[in-house]
Order: sequence, then structure tokens, then C-alpha cells
Amino acid sequence: MKKLFFTLTLSFFATFIFAQTDIVWGIGTGSSNQLKKFSNVGANTGLTFSSPTSFSTNYGSAALGISQDGGYLYYIPYGDNAGGAGNGKFDIRSIKNNGSSDKEKINDFDMNGSGNDNGLGFVRLGIDRQNVGWIIAGESDANTLAIYLGKFQASNTGTATGAAALGKISITGITGLVPGDFSNGDLCLDGVGNLYVLANNGANATRIFQIKKADLTAAVSANSISHTTPMKFIALAQKTDGTGLEGNANGLAFSSTGNLYLSTNNKIYFITASSFNTHTGIVNFAEVADNGWGLSDLATNFDVQTPLPTIFGNNISATSKNGQLSVQWQSLNEVNSTGYTVEASKDGNNWVPIGTVQSLASNGNSSGTLDYSFSTSTLPISLAGLSIAFLLGAIFKSRIVRLIIAVVVVGTVFSCSKNMNEQVNANKFDNLYIRVSGKDINQHTNYSKVVKVQNL
Repeated sequence: MKKLFFTLTLSFFATFIFAQTDIVWGIGTGSSNQLKKFSNVGANTGLTFSSPTSFSTNYGSAALGISQDGGYLYYIPYGDNAGGAGNGKFDIRSIKNNGSSDKEKINDFDMNGSGNDNGLGFVRLGIDRQNVGWIIAGESDANTLAIYLGKFQASNTGTATGAAALGKISITGITGLVPGDFSNGDLCLDGVGNLYVLANNGANATRIFQIKKADLTAAVSANSISHTTPMKFIALAQKTDGTGLEGNANGLAFSSTGNLYLSTNNKIYFITASSFNTHTGIVNFAEVADNGWGLSDLATNFDVQTPLPTIFGNNISATSKNGQLSVQWQSLNEVNSTGYTVEASKDGNNWVPIGTVQSLASNGNSSGTLDYSFSTSTLPISLAGLSIAFLLGAIFKSRIVRLIIAVVVVGTVFSCSKNMNEQVNANKFDNLYIRVSGKDINQHTNYSKVVKVQNL
């Protein structure tokens, strides 16, 4: 009876945890011109895209967003209606979530300026939690990569006002990109207001970029076609076996639990937030369905946190001078951060925490650069024990012998540390490696790169 009760209880909790479902909207560019509503998609698994409710739209689209309350969907008509017949202009329409009131709201929105007649082949739309509609548009016939940022004010009643062209986007964190690298893609926004851009070249190169909330705010304040907004490359999306997407990427949307739905012209994929690896810069996706509906964009309206709890800068350093260890690093983005743990290793594989630092971000959230530092003159005795075990174990090639040595040495060190307060003086930090881990309230952990201590 107890076994049955335990099984039922476990089943109940598993069902509660994994059964959370989302409403996901999609739209296509084909002749059917239909909006799709998927009502029972697994927020933690991406399953199951099936049996959607369909609504007719006046035009097909590859750019879809949804108002804050989910009542209206905004879309940019595809083709000449979107690209402005070669002059960089497009219309913005809204449609009620029951398929009614499909009307034009903004006509001939010019993203790349009145003196620029280049057409726009990459036009994508997303709406944030303040009902601001953000648009990314790339020139299809430019010789060099030219991407523009724009905005308008959406609403819970389907209105659209205040269209503004906010200038070009400059890309950091990667070089050598060409117009073809933005042939396909989408954008979405997290609950903090950071904007994420998915870009795909029709082959294996599927990249995710980020524009910080602070930089979007700066672009709105400048309100100029000559303004430049930075967008940072943050991740390469691929399967766990290293292969890429099947088809052209065209949709990106958050699940209610902070994961990501991703679509191509023939497949639906799911990105688990915890798969992001800050060491390799790779985030993994899994195929969850065939895209038999011709979807060319996805949209949700969930108030979620970014899947990247802490983004580290590349300038972490660790130095020692006069018996004092100093570590400096930067965070480029923090969401619900609970702080940092500085970790040390003698072999680069076995890590021991040596100190903690509280987050400087207000309420654990920041989209700007924050500078951190940590210093100590002592190391845990456990690190010394691991170091001795590593050095002795290197003499012996047998894994079993090395394991026995590690257990004996560490045990001996700990047994002798009762009066040493578990620490020893760190007069030298030779051959010591340092990394920093950042954790959020959901226990997501990201790591900085590993650096070797430099003696000054």
C-alpha cells in the first residue's frame, strides 16, 4: 500500500511539474493566409504542437507579435506589402484573437530613411510587456550587412501609433557577417525588456543575439535614423550532436517557463534554457514537431526571465601579490541574480569555492555592465588536499590507485585541520586556476571562463 501511495504521489508531482501548457500563436506566408492558435503546448518540453485553431488574415506574414494581454495580434504583411515594393516601407496590421477586426493600423512605415530605396528582406516583429512593438529589418539588396531598428506603440485594444525609425544596428562579439547571415530569423523579448534576435543563413549557422534594455531605451531617447544601437552575439544554436536546423529559421518565442520555441519552414524545435553553455557559447535545441502548417513566425506574450541568468564579460583576471589573491570580473547582464561564487582549482577539473560576492544589480536585475572584485589571503584546506592528491596521483597511472590516494590524502588533511579553522595561509598561488559562477533564484548557474593566477 505504501509503495502504491508513493507511486501515485510521484506521478502527481511529475504531472504537475511537466504538464504546464502554453498558448503559442503562429502565422504563415502562404496562400491560406491563416493565423494558428496552439492551445496545449508543453512549456517545459515543447510538446505538443497539434490541432490548432485557425483564423483567416487578409495577408500572409513572417512578422507576428501579440499585445500584453493577449487580446490582439499585430503582423506585417509579407511580400510587396511588407517590403514596400523596393523602397523600405511596410504596413502594420492588427487582428483580434478571435479572428475579427483585421485592419491596417500603420501605413508605409519607412525603416531605412526617405532617401534609401533598398528593399527589406528580413522584417521581424515582437512586443514587450509595455506594449511597445519592436521591429528588426535587414536590407535584402545591400552589398554590406545593414540592419535597422524601429518601434511603435501597440495596445490592448489593437491600436498602433508612434512609429519611429531608430537607426542602424551594429553587431559586436562576432565578425565577418554578411547580408546572407540574416536571410531568416525572428525576435522576442524577455520580461526585463531585453531583445533577442534569431538569425539564420539558410544553412547550419543559426545565431542568437541580444540587445540590452538599456540600449533600446537609449535608441528611443535619441529617436534618430542616424543613431546606432549595439547588438551582441551571445550563442550559436545547434543540436547536441553539433548539427544545425533543418530548413530556414523563421520563428522564436518564449515559453511561460523561460524556454524557447523555435520554428523553421518545415520543423518546430525547442530550446531548453539550461542548455546554454557559457564556455562554448552554444545553446542546444531538439526537434519536437513537423511544421506542416506553413508557419513563418511564432509569438507568445509571457512575462518571463531571460534564459541567460548571468552573461560574463571576457575580461576576468586573477593575480597574486604579497600573499594576496585578487580576482576581477564583469557581468554584462543579470536576471534574478543571487550573487557569485569564486572557485579555485589546482588541476582545472576539481573546483573548490573560496568565497562569495553579492550581486550589485538592483533586485538582482541589470542589463548594464557591472564590475566585481574579490580578494583573499587564504585558501580552503580542502583545496590543498586536492592539490597534494593530484600531484601524488600523477605518479601513478592506475585510476583506482589515484582514487585511493585522493581519499587518503584529503581525509588525512581534514583530520589534521580541526585546529586550523579549515584554512591555510595562501603565501603562494602557483598553478592555481580561477573561475566565477553566477546563480539566479531558479538555480540556473553560468560560469565565467577559466583563468590562471598571475603572480605579480
